[in-house]
Amino acid sequence: MFPVPLPTERLTLRGPDPTAAETINSAIRDSFAALTQWLPWADHVPSADETREHLTRARDAFRAGQDLGLFVWDTKSDEFIGAVGLHARLADTSRREIGYWIRTSAAGRGYATEAVQAVARAALKHMSLSGVEIHVNARNLPSQKVALSAGFLLAGEDAGRPDPDGRPSRVLVYEMRAP
Repeated sequence: MFPVPLPTERLTLRGPDPTAAETINSAIRDSFAALTQWLPWADHVPSADETREHLTRARDAFRAGQDLGLFVWDTKSDEFIGAVGLHARLADTSRREIGYWIRTSAAGRGYATEAVQAVARAALKHMSLSGVEIHVNARNLPSQKVALSAGFLLAGEDAGRPDPDGRPSRVLVYEMRAP
């Protein structure tokens, strides 16, 4: 079982909580211009009710062990920082994919790296996985930096889904293997 809450030096990673919908929705709204560049779910600005519904589904999937969406909070201030997920969407079921986003006002402070490292290490320790992966659009340089800073190694490249502007994309695959 994945350990939650999961503390790091500056952060606390918690499971999905529908009562935090207003706070999380506000961060999505504030960060939407950045999110829509890279994340397929950011195809419209959600209402607070849509965010609450998503969090309810995410909580149920988390409890069932199907998908592990975690929400990143500043330990001292309890400010919402972003989200990191451990997703079972790879063909190889012994591996999981990590996805993440950090609200724009908190970007550039190493929070994504800290959260990704914590999730990767906990997943490899507690879930009997052979490895975890991060899939990054080749144009998303900040996310590539996160993957490398978190200790992932470039493992390959895939064709990605088209970018939001319709251009074809390349996806870089980073991995961290179990020891």
